[in-house]
This record gives sequence, C-alpha cells and structure tokens, in this order.
Amino acid sequence: MMLLPADFHFLRPEWFYALIPLLVAVWFVKRWRAKATGWQGVIASHLYQHLITGKQQSVTSLFVPFLALTWLLGVIALAGPTWERIPQPVYQVKTGHVLVLDMSLSMRATDIAPDRLSRAKYKAIDLVNLIDEGDMGLVAYAGDAFVISPLTEDANTLNALLPGLSPEIMPVAGSDPVQGLRLAETLLTNAGFQNGMLYWITDGVEISQMKELSDFLSETPFKVNILGVGTEEGAPIKQLNGELLKRNNGSIVVPKLNARARQ
Repeated sequence: MMLLPADFHFLRPEWFYALIPLLVAVWFVKRWRAKATGWQGVIASHLYQHLITGKQQSVTSLFVPFLALTWLLGVIALAGPTWERIPQPVYQVKTGHVLVLDMSLSMRATDIAPDRLSRAKYKAIDLVNLIDEGDMGLVAYAGDAFVISPLTEDANTLNALLPGLSPEIMPVAGSDPVQGLRLAETLLTNAGFQNGMLYWITDGVEISQMKELSDFLSETPFKVNILGVGTEEGAPIKQLNGELLKRNNGSIVVPKLNARARQ
C-alpha cells in the first residue's frame, strides 16, 4: 500500500518547542565567535573570515553545527514522526447514574404488596435494565450511607447485588437520606462526570430533614429523580421474625409515606 504524504504526522508535536533554546544558543555562539578576537573592530567584516584563521576557530566551527544537528535530530525523534494515522478519540459526554435506596426499617411496611422493600428493589432492577448508557452505581442508606457498588458499565453487577439488600444488614439503624444522596454525588464527582442522574427510592423523610434536603437539592449539579414507595395511610412494619414493630409503650408503628418527599 502506497503511503500518502498526508499520512505523515508527529505524535508529540509539542516537542518542537525545544528548538527555541537551540536557536537562542546558536545566536549567542555566533555573537561570541564574532567577538572572539580584537580584530573584529579593525578588519572589515567581508575580510575578517578570510584573514582570521586558527585551530580554535576551526574546532568551534565544527562543534556548533554538530551540536545543532544532534539537537534537531533528537527533537524530531522525540516528536514521534509516523506515517500511520492513529484514530483520534472522540470525546463523548456521558451521563453517570447512581441509585440511592432507602434501607430504613420502615421499608418493611406492608401497605403495598408484598412490602415496600420488595417493591423498591423491583423498581431498582427495572431502572438498571432500562438505563443503557453511561456508568451506574448503587448506594444504600439507613442511619449511615454506604457504596454497595461503585460506578460500573456492567448492569449485571447491580442486578446481582440488589436482591440481597435489606434493613437488617445496615450497621446503623435510622434514616439519613442526605448522607446517601451526598455519597452518590461524590461518586459521580470523583469519576469526573459533569452530567449525572440520581435515582432516589424512599418511603419518605422526616419533617426535620426537609431543610437540609432542600439545600442539597438546590446545590447539587446533578438531577435527582425521586420515587416514593408506600401509601399515605401506611401500614405496620412486619419484621423478619413475623412480629410487628412496636414502640416502647406497646403501640404498633405505622409509617406513612410523606408526600412532600416526592415534591
């Protein structure tokens, strides 16, 4: 195959900036050689080169071109001349995605069948399978937040992790959604994403958390999509042992979906 002149290029053309010191050095050497003897101011310049000879001048005359040629060849080699056209990567603006799942104990409430937790995981799996562009991560929170899966292009990783999530495996009981959302935001930011989507699946927040949550939503550079699970009527929390969760006074806990969390 014939190599076309248009195929010739340099891989690292910025190395040619190294020729600037060479030009400066040649200029200084030339001036130094011109002033090497006191005859320069006496003999006319067109006679100077013919009249002034000597071993020192001969050696210098050979050394400077040799140094300049060596420098030039070295710079060309470092610049990486090639005839093979390397495809230039095309920058694509991708969107990162992070699922943020509420793993507070209220997700065991049974006001939607079979319970809030199961329905939340079903929806999360649907989302994972629906999103087919960009990396995806998974964060779960209760009283604290944890990265269940870092950002990955493999949807199967998240699908394999989601079924095993439950409030009982969370080390800190409670519900701190802002911690979960901030951790998801950090995942995207550290990965260099300028565009990102947070998918927050929850059964509500406390009134006392609304201010902090509102501040986060107004400050984050990423879009937050909220999916509420549960009903405003609520239902008891059925624990793994089959018993209903009760307060210290013996009354049954009935968590209700706070509609404000979806606004």
